[in-house]
Amino acid sequence: MTMKKTALAFIPVLLLAIVLVVVMGPDKKPREGEWDFKLQKVWEVDRAGDEVLGFPFSLMATDEGNLYVFDAANKANYIFDKGGRFLRAFAKRGQGPGEVMGQDKVHCADGKVYIPAMSAIHVFTADGDYIETVKLEGGSLYPRIFLNGDEIIAAPLTAAFLPDGRGKILRKNIRTGEEKVLAEFSLQDWGIAQSGDSVVDIVSVGFSPLMVVGYGDGRLYWGMNTAYRINVTDLSDGNVRSFSLKRRASKVTDKFKKDFFASPDLPAETLEQIAESLPNQISYFHRIEVHGGLVYVFVPEVDLETKRAKIKQIDIFSPEGDYLYRAHVRFEAGRRPLFSPLNNLIIQDGHLYAVLMDDEDNAHVAQYEIALPKGD
Repeated sequence: MTMKKTALAFIPVLLLAIVLVVVMGPDKKPREGEWDFKLQKVWEVDRAGDEVLGFPFSLMATDEGNLYVFDAANKANYIFDKGGRFLRAFAKRGQGPGEVMGQDKVHCADGKVYIPAMSAIHVFTADGDYIETVKLEGGSLYPRIFLNGDEIIAAPLTAAFLPDGRGKILRKNIRTGEEKVLAEFSLQDWGIAQSGDSVVDIVSVGFSPLMVVGYGDGRLYWGMNTAYRINVTDLSDGNVRSFSLKRRASKVTDKFKKDFFASPDLPAETLEQIAESLPNQISYFHRIEVHGGLVYVFVPEVDLETKRAKIKQIDIFSPEGDYLYRAHVRFEAGRRPLFSPLNNLIIQDGHLYAVLMDDEDNAHVAQYEIALPKGD
């Protein structure tokens, strides 16, 4: 079955004020030019106690300096202090109290740690002690941001399993069940591969049409990565505006996609469906973050030789949508970033944390001091 490709549409909630800010010009240069993060390594580790790091899949750092690492290969979460000293393992894979199955990225709010997993949120102290598990109604509810210990921003990542391909961005209280629709949008049939009655939910950074959501300073930044347009929802008054960057898309062929996804374990029919269902271009961005009052948009590129996506650059905007800087993250010789759809490179409180691979493919986690541009 060939999936039909249709244009994406955004449908903000009715009665919200919409102001459009457009940054024009193909491949527009940033107003302030290139930004140098000036990375200075502080520490690096390749072990968590006696455990050798296997496949660190997600990082989360707190304002206090603790770093939380989910290692998918070792099936556990680790805590390191601000000096890189290993503190403990917690939230290991399992189904008992304090154990987690199918976890998503780690979040921190109100001094606690929250790990969404399989229609539930597991809550821990900052030291990794188990507190409780909060069940979520609706199997498709996908927590993206924790505003506090009770409220989350939830939104689907892909169109798979959504009725008619339509989705909502919700502000939801996980305790009371109260929710408010912040936006509605249509994903249509993009990003779904189907073979017979089987549906494949494709999450491949660089290729998959994804709903990207970021938050900072009371504003929600969101948009489909198939166009360089970012919507901004002010949570205090509900007003919605948007800014965009006119940039040429990086085109790819169906053959490129087939070569990228080809695997001995992937049936030829499914490979064909994947190639046909995904757009013939690299997506415009895969993450949105806010640091120091400025908006950071992470731009991916795809390496066919390694069959991996990586960060091409970071576009930095003012809150009003002015394109200010273009930045690149370059590590020292003998270290390359291990990219994942989650957060293997994060910025927090004037530091950058990254999962790095050495020339022998050993995993390391490192902290760097960095210089950040300042907002107004």
